[in-house]
Amino acid sequence: NAENIKGKTGSLILEHQEQAKKCKHLATIYTDGNFEIDIDDTKLKEIDKKALQLKVTEDAIDKKIAQLKKYEERLTELTDKYNKKEKENIDALVKLYTAMKPKDAARIFNTLDLEITVAILKGMKPSTTSTIISQMNSERAQEITAVLIGNNFNK
Repeated sequence: NAENIKGKTGSLILEHQEQAKKCKHLATIYTDGNFEIDIDDTKLKEIDKKALQLKVTEDAIDKKIAQLKKYEERLTELTDKYNKKEKENIDALVKLYTAMKPKDAARIFNTLDLEITVAILKGMKPSTTSTIISQMNSERAQEITAVLIGNNFNK
């Protein structure tokens, strides 16, 4: 049929005849195919999609847990370092107050923070502790004794 068309249009059609056939083939929508959709397959795909989402979420949680473990390790490390330094400070104060006269140490302990006083007294020898406590005012001595034995009550 293309041979029957005269002029420039006919020559262009003849020249591009193969290309036109390919374009027609690409543009054709075939409706006679056998397309079976299995509902179970679509359900499996949905399950696979959910499983993938779950895996991604689990991975994200695992990363967060790993990060939290690193933070926990660092916090433990810093706490241990702080506690060691605090013990060194208390040990130094124990030496200082042990070297004092019991009467002078008692006078200071009467007004010193209760927790610090107890920590220092716990580091001393019992004989030194008892001598200092005997020199303290009675209310403060009672308060310290209650903390030393574990009864954290105040009058």
